Amino acid sequence: MTNRFNIPDKRSNDPKDYQKSVRLGQMKRSWHLGVQRQRDGRATLSFTDGLTWGSIGQILGYLFGETDDAFKNELYEKMLAQFAQTDHGQQFLPRRQVQIANWNLRYSAAAHTWRRIAYLQTLDWDLLALQEVSQKAWTELKQSGLFEVGCYTLEEFDLEPQGYRKHGVAILARHGLTLRQPHLIPDLPKPERALSVQVDGLSSPLEVISWHAPNAAGEGSETKMQAYRAVTNWLTDKETATVLGFDGNSWNLSVKLKWDPPTDTTGLYYEEGLFFSSGAPHHLVDTLQTYYRNNPEAYEAVIQQRPDGPLAVSYVRGSQNRPVLDRFDYIFASPDIEVIQCAYDYEGGIGAGSDHGICNCRSIGGLIGKVEPC
Repeated sequence: MTNRFNIPDKRSNDPKDYQKSVRLGQMKRSWHLGVQRQRDGRATLSFTDGLTWGSIGQILGYLFGETDDAFKNELYEKMLAQFAQTDHGQQFLPRRQVQIANWNLRYSAAAHTWRRIAYLQTLDWDLLALQEVSQKAWTELKQSGLFEVGCYTLEEFDLEPQGYRKHGVAILARHGLTLRQPHLIPDLPKPERALSVQVDGLSSPLEVISWHAPNAAGEGSETKMQAYRAVTNWLTDKETATVLGFDGNSWNLSVKLKWDPPTDTTGLYYEEGLFFSSGAPHHLVDTLQTYYRNNPEAYEAVIQQRPDGPLAVSYVRGSQNRPVLDRFDYIFASPDIEVIQCAYDYEGGIGAGSDHGICNCRSIGGLIGKVEPC
C-alpha cells in the first residue's frame, strides 16, 4: 500500500519581504523544538502551516539532534540555493532578463491621461521611461496602480520649467524592481527633461535614463545642440550597464544598421549627428539596429515594407496632406546588454492619445520588452 500526503510549500519567494536572517532564525528556533521532541520520545511534528523554514527546522532537529551553528548555517545556505532553483523559488533569484519601454505621452491633462494608462496596462514591461509628463498626468499615474515605484523630475527636484506647457520626464518600475539615487544630468538647458536612476532587483547593476531632446523648430538649434552635448558628455564616462530611453526630436529615415559619423564638424547639427553615429563617444547602441543585425530575416521584411525608411515608425511629421513617417523615439543601451527583441507600436500609442508610438525591448543583463512589430 502507498501512502500519499501533500505538504504545501509556504516559504516566502518574494524579494520584497524576504529577510534571510529572519528565515534562518525561524529555522534554528524550530530546530530546537525538533530536538526536544526527539529527546522526549514524541513521534509527532507540527505542519499545520505547511512547509515553512520553521517546519523544516523541526524535521532537521528531530533527525540530527543538537548541532553547532556552523552546521545549521551551511545546511540553510544549501537548502536556500536549491529552493531558488525550483519553480516556487524562481522569483527569489535576481533577474537577468527585463523589459523596458519608452514613450512620449504627449502633454495631457488628467482626463486624457487615463487613455494612456489603460493602454499601458495592456503592455508587458518592467521599466518605463516617459516624456512630456505634465504634473496633472503624474497625479493620475500615481493613483492608477500602474506601477510600484516611480520618479518624476517635477516632484523629485526643485525645478520650475519655462514656457506655457510645463512638463518633465519620469521613470516607472514594477514586478519587484526598485529605483534609487535619482539625479539630473548636468548642463542641460532644460534640466527637468532628463532623469537617471539606479535599478535594483536585477542580477547586475543597471542605470536607466529618460530624456526628452529639445525641438529645434520651437526652442532653437543651439538649445538642441547644447542638450545633445550635455547628454553625450555625461554618458561618456559611464561604466555600469546603461539604458537610455528618449525622444530625440531627430529626423531619421535611414535603414542602415550602423550610422556613419558626420563629416562636417562645423555643421549646425554636428552634435546631434555624432550622438547617433557609430563613432559616438558615449558608446551606447540603438537596440533596434542591434536586434535587426541579429535577425536578418526580420530586417529584410522591414526593408521590403519601407525601402525608403524608417526602420520603425514612432512619429509622423509633415502636413496632413503630405505626412512623413519617421522615427523620433529610441532605446539605446550599452554594448554589454544583449538585446532579445525590440519593436515599436505606433498605432497603439496614437490610439491611446499620444502623437508618438511606444518602443519596447527585451534584453539579458539589463532590461528591455516587447510589443507586436509594427
